[in-house]
Amino acid sequence: MMTWLTENTLVFGTWGVLAAVLLLPALEAALPLIGVLLPGQTAVVMGGVLAHHGRVPLGWIVVTALLGAVLGNGLGYAAGRRWNTRASGTSTYGSPCCPRCAASARGSTSSSPS
Repeated sequence: MMTWLTENTLVFGTWGVLAAVLLLPALEAALPLIGVLLPGQTAVVMGGVLAHHGRVPLGWIVVTALLGAVLGNGLGYAAGRRWNTRASGTSTYGSPCCPRCAASARGSTSSSPS
């Protein structure tokens, strides 16, 4: 995995490496499926190895990895905050978010509150 990632990012030069180090950790935190397929830590380690070999400046790798992690956590939080009520049917406080959800929680089949 590491060899494939390194070879394909080096095709795009320094900017390709920095984009991989920024985007993979960000997408891993925001979209968990991406993290299953290609963990963001792999890109950060790859960036560190390439910096060790003098292909990319280490400072740029550290900054882009940090920005990717912070950006991904922010995007993941925003997505959870935005779509949490739709996915679970409850508000952020655990109470039903609408009369239909309240009725289904009580076991009633009608969507009008009683």
